[in-house]
Amino acid sequence: MAKYKKRADGRYQANICIGTDPDTGKRIFRTIYARTINDLENEKADIKDKLNKGIYADDKDMTVETWAKKWFGIDKATCGVRTKEMYERMVNNYIIPSIGDIRLRDLRQSDVQLMINKKAKYFRTCEQLRMTTRQMLDSAIDDGLLYKNVGLNIKLPPKHKEEKRPLTDTEKKAIAKTEFTDKEKAFVYILLYCGLRRGEILALSKNSIDKKNMEVNVRNAVTFDYGKAVLNPYPKSFAGIRSIPIPNDLKEVLWPYLEQLEGLYLFEMERKPGLMSKSSYDKFWEKITAKINASAGGTEDIKAIHGLSAHVFRHNYATMLYYAGIDVKDAQRLLGHSSIKITLDIYTHLDKSKSTAGEKLSKISAF
Repeated sequence: MAKYKKRADGRYQANICIGTDPDTGKRIFRTIYARTINDLENEKADIKDKLNKGIYADDKDMTVETWAKKWFGIDKATCGVRTKEMYERMVNNYIIPSIGDIRLRDLRQSDVQLMINKKAKYFRTCEQLRMTTRQMLDSAIDDGLLYKNVGLNIKLPPKHKEEKRPLTDTEKKAIAKTEFTDKEKAFVYILLYCGLRRGEILALSKNSIDKKNMEVNVRNAVTFDYGKAVLNPYPKSFAGIRSIPIPNDLKEVLWPYLEQLEGLYLFEMERKPGLMSKSSYDKFWEKITAKINASAGGTEDIKAIHGLSAHVFRHNYATMLYYAGIDVKDAQRLLGHSSIKITLDIYTHLDKSKSTAGEKLSKISAF
């Protein structure tokens, strides 16, 4: 048995050649440590076996946390704002707290699977977490830190599809009698009669409103970068670029509101010009929902309205299109769906009976 140096901390150490530098021709050594000589011999044998099989990788004693931060800083530096935020959230909120202290070479499939299982209630989070982990470990292989990706065969939990809903009758009646400010009413009515996404409505400017042709032109969308509004030169997808007819009920609210606007955008910050920040929007929406809740008979402590979001109004608009007799292709265009399957899914879940009172878009009423 070879003689090994014993360190001051009681561990034994040995140097093992793991290859040759292609530029200098010099041999590359790696120092390994173990509590006993037997463990050290086993470690050496394992490394030699992997070298012979061509599957050895040196993780440089790097932990998952160290690599995750480096990978994010390099691979995701040029991503779009929302994509970058998603990856950063996966790394900081899930990967590092769950498996960050494990050395890369010690990471097992069971470690990754357990991390996923802990978030089983949130299917989309699990999807994003698995995708992020796979990409991160693939890059570690490309860098020679690992020889296989333990995140490839991770199973996702069963998907529990959330049912999207339109406005309830209680919410519709409450909205109709709520005393909004002009700004709040314009916001709510655009949601009602145009079905815009949150980012799309926040990006609307005076130039977005075509009074002559009675249309709202959607060309941009707002996203939030660490709470600050960013105006993107395009909406969610190419299909999101569209023109939406303005019905009479919306015209009666929107035209007077446009006349009093001083800034460029329809819905700006309260105390200074410019697009709403995330916190400004949250406060704005909270005031709107609080007023609707009060009109429905609720109080601060007793909620008569639950889960009311901008997307509920969007789904309600899709429902209005269906009952107005708008065919699925036109509905896809008006909603800005990139795939007709999305629109078909909504239409399929609606009542199949034809609406005898359905009218064209210019005459439909949300109430």
